[in-house]
Amino acid sequence: MADVLQAGVGRATITPPLGTWLCGFGNREHGCDAILDDLYATSLVLATGETAIAIVSCDVCGLPSQQVAALRALIAERTGIPGSNVLINTSHTHSGPFTSIHDDMSDHERAYSTTLVHAIAGSVELAQSNLEACRVTHGAGSVAVNVNRREMRSSGGMVLGENARGALDTAVQLLRVDTDEGEPLAALVHYACHPVVLFPPSHAVSADFVGVARGLFEAASGATMLFLQGACGNINPIGQRAEIDMQERLWGVGSALGAEALKVYSLSGLHSAFGEAAPLAPVLGAAHETLALDLQAPGEPPPTFRTRTPALRYWTPPLVGENQVEFEVQALRIGEVALVGGAGEVFIELAQAVQERSPFDHTMYLGYTNGDIGYIPTAAAYPEGGYEVETAHFHYSLPAAVTPESAGRVVDASVALLEKLMKSR
Repeated sequence: MADVLQAGVGRATITPPLGTWLCGFGNREHGCDAILDDLYATSLVLATGETAIAIVSCDVCGLPSQQVAALRALIAERTGIPGSNVLINTSHTHSGPFTSIHDDMSDHERAYSTTLVHAIAGSVELAQSNLEACRVTHGAGSVAVNVNRREMRSSGGMVLGENARGALDTAVQLLRVDTDEGEPLAALVHYACHPVVLFPPSHAVSADFVGVARGLFEAASGATMLFLQGACGNINPIGQRAEIDMQERLWGVGSALGAEALKVYSLSGLHSAFGEAAPLAPVLGAAHETLALDLQAPGEPPPTFRTRTPALRYWTPPLVGENQVEFEVQALRIGEVALVGGAGEVFIELAQAVQERSPFDHTMYLGYTNGDIGYIPTAAAYPEGGYEVETAHFHYSLPAAVTPESAGRVVDASVALLEKLMKSR
């Protein structure tokens, strides 16, 4: 049985209580007042022989690196899966709760953040308890519901808008997991887009367009969907400025993604109605590296930098001395498919550079993975200016943004890990 690939899925509901401050926008005036859809932590465990990996998809804005470390330790204790083999990706929904602990929190918010790690770890434990023989295939499609958000005004100045000529990746990659009997089990759905269709005045809890896509996909396929967020640091949903009702736009973006995922799922399937597809070889592997990224010289916050939301202050990432910050890069191998992720809001150009150099047939690049230190822009973005390179680091309690050289270091480290996994058998 050593060469038999097994899979299991687990899910925990992580919806916060009403009144919890939501994370992601600075102009909210109070805590959440409605629950539009539940939030989930969904886990997939894959195992073959003595190797097991866990992939966790969470409907939250982010998790601080310190919390990820505690979570991995808890998962290892409860399942025996090494923390280095656990990948935790957050969707980055801006309608999800603050997840760290700080002095401004209410008692119920502190209780939520404290118990969150146990709920997530429980989803992995449940997935491991459901292991059964499986087959895995890969497919890809495309849906254009995202757009580069770095728009240069004609009068000068970079703003968060829509740049139709900017770098973009509309690919929908999907990893389909079926039981050996051909029954649907799980699907990893990868796409790069900020979940910010909902914004103030909305104060509702929601997974944003991810929740709509997941609901449609799971109802039609019977498989449990894990959404994996890509490198969407400079990518937003299309139509932010259009005169469209917020709920209508939420449905439009989410249903388009869900429909494309279903199409890819069907075409990549093993059922005879869609033709026989060769399963991926049952080779699993994991590798990671923690970089120390340099920070620029500290600057003073601009006079317009204000927030009414106490929970907007995300977390202080692990600092190395006074001028460096820790940034984890992790890669997983599933046959001829690779997942590689970074702990931040990575620009899409970096993901494309990694994919171009990857030795694997199929590579999914993930942002917001195993932590979130803030933005990792391209070197070219710095002279252009804008939110991501000028003020965003204040939200992360960092003294300054990472240096322009960080982008190249992240790409090189990602490719090196992929090359290392390609050699593993």
